[in-house]
Amino acid sequence: MATSIPHCYFHNTSSILKPHLVLEATRTNPPLKIPELPRIPRLIPSLKYVCKQGGLREAFQSFSGFFTQHNPLISIPEEAYAPVLELCASNEALSQGQQCGSIVNAEKLFVKMPQRTIFTWNAMIGAYVSNGEPLELGEIAANKLLELDPDNPGNYVLISNVFAASRRWKDVKGVRLRMKGSGLKKNPGCSWIEIGNKVHTFMARDKSHPESNEIYRKLAEITRKLEREGGYVAQTRFVLHNADEKHKVEMLYGHSERLAIAYGVLKIPKGTPIRITKNLRVCGDCHSFCKLVSKLLERELVIRDANRFHHFEEVRLRMKGSGLKKNPKCSWIEIGNKVHTSMARDKYLPESNEIYRKLAEIIRNLEREGGYEAQTRFVLHNADKKEKIEMLYGHSERLAIAYGVLKIPKGTPIRITKNLRVCGDCHSFCKLVSKLLERELVVRDVNRFHHFEGGLCSCGDFW
Repeated sequence: MATSIPHCYFHNTSSILKPHLVLEATRTNPPLKIPELPRIPRLIPSLKYVCKQGGLREAFQSFSGFFTQHNPLISIPEEAYAPVLELCASNEALSQGQQCGSIVNAEKLFVKMPQRTIFTWNAMIGAYVSNGEPLELGEIAANKLLELDPDNPGNYVLISNVFAASRRWKDVKGVRLRMKGSGLKKNPGCSWIEIGNKVHTFMARDKSHPESNEIYRKLAEITRKLEREGGYVAQTRFVLHNADEKHKVEMLYGHSERLAIAYGVLKIPKGTPIRITKNLRVCGDCHSFCKLVSKLLERELVIRDANRFHHFEEVRLRMKGSGLKKNPKCSWIEIGNKVHTSMARDKYLPESNEIYRKLAEIIRNLEREGGYEAQTRFVLHNADKKEKIEMLYGHSERLAIAYGVLKIPKGTPIRITKNLRVCGDCHSFCKLVSKLLERELVVRDVNRFHHFEGGLCSCGDFW
């Protein structure tokens, strides 16, 4: 019998952000009660976040199982199925190397549904397009959607995208001709931004604005900065047109919301949000672009597209505006009944020179014998590669480990406590230390205990 959604998901939505609590909840909590059904939509974003972070297969099965129950007493709103299908087919979950979401899971859920509507057929087609693998069911879903809602031009566009994703350009042309024959037209991509009590409208690759030259110069400048400092690369898979790579990149760079953003950066002072409305859905590449703009330009963006609000904001800006400060990175190690505290890149330790010499020796050993290479992607600061490596090498837990290696005899575990989460690169560093130096490490960070021994960690590499 299918498992229903655990009761606790709705009493404390924040708990779903902690994967181990969700897994525990799926095993121990009573099922969801009928009066709580209206609260389902609130769960979707949190569950998506969890799937992206850890790929919680068990939590997903618990959730999808609820939707596939055939209980005559429960009437599930048809709109609730669509976000679950979207969740099932999430590429982001797949990219984490987990099997929490896949097109196969979406198909299984789709087939088991007691009734299918415009919402669910639409979501299923979207799943095929986003995964870039429009299988046989994708075509069936496309034809069914047209049968249910033949007067919606958006449906023709979606079906055209299904064929374009598999490079079936003949079929794309056929859908567009069918759309034209029905007297329907696709709404052109359009974005609006209000500046000085005046609404400015931008179409894709628009050159009609009075300040067009300045806008395109600013957009080119922003794009170069994102490429140089944020590693931005245009994701041409989101351009579903029969064109070469260069032309696809040009299409992405000319999307209407980017022109509106560039104009906002030109005209709206820092500290004031740039608010944009778009009549279509923001594509995946523009979404990545907006995230980098919010981070590297330190600009808050609020975009309302055809589906939802997107609020892009660099965390440091939000903290500064709220008068909050991040806790400094700090690690503790007890040696000889005395607790020694180290901060990140700390040079005030009594035996600082010896600690840094030992740390450098350990790192050389790991590089030479274990193939260790600093993973600078874990340094979320605007800095060059050399600076990022120096930041990683100076993390507080590494200084504590070096001190432990100096002072604690082999055969005795090195026990460390940290006030923040261990980063991914330090996690790899600790595994190699436990293997190559044959030292047992026990690190308690803000999330959990990590017991490193023989090159493995007790967390199963889920830190």
